[in-house]
Amino acid sequence: YIDIKFEDNGCGMSGRVRKKAFDPLFTTKDKGGKRGQGLGLAMVFNIITNRSGGHIDIASGKGKGAVFHIYLPKGQAEEEAGTIESISGGEETVLIIEDEEQIRELAESLLNRYGYSVITATDGEEGLDIYKEQKESIDIILLDLTMPNMSGQIVFERIQSINSDVKVIICSGQSDEDIREGILSTAGGFLKKPYRVNDLARTVREVLDR
Repeated sequence: YIDIKFEDNGCGMSGRVRKKAFDPLFTTKDKGGKRGQGLGLAMVFNIITNRSGGHIDIASGKGKGAVFHIYLPKGQAEEEAGTIESISGGEETVLIIEDEEQIRELAESLLNRYGYSVITATDGEEGLDIYKEQKESIDIILLDLTMPNMSGQIVFERIQSINSDVKVIICSGQSDEDIREGILSTAGGFLKKPYRVNDLARTVREVLDR
């Protein structure tokens, strides 16, 4: 295994928080009206353990910062890198509507690697405004379903009212069975978070080619 260590000198975690840190929807960010969604560390845990066959541990105490150890099997990066180039990219423009900064920036970086032009929006309202202004140049939309203020479903319905032929890929931490059939039956595709590089590139290309 390769051991990757991340350390900070922040406020640290109590034993109770440390035990629940990787639980979906658990968050300590609930001040100032900016409550977190509790998906960040849950997604990290899923990627490292379920997708990569690794492990992650936290060492922390209240007022003592935190140390994260990520253990990944050696050789996996090389194996996956060999399959990335087999998926075609393109020169189309992708609008990413995603409120989670890390996911938004990661998706933008990955799609840029495949040659796509990328426009990003930090929430549904901004994404809707961008689409209204630039709809002629936007070829496909990557839309997060769960966002504050304006949900992905409302954004999807309003964008469809502007252009019924719009190509949209719905992204969600829920499975497709948990999402109301209506939105998936009219959307171009679905990506379950956290998604792999190959899954993102393949789904975008497949929906664009339809």
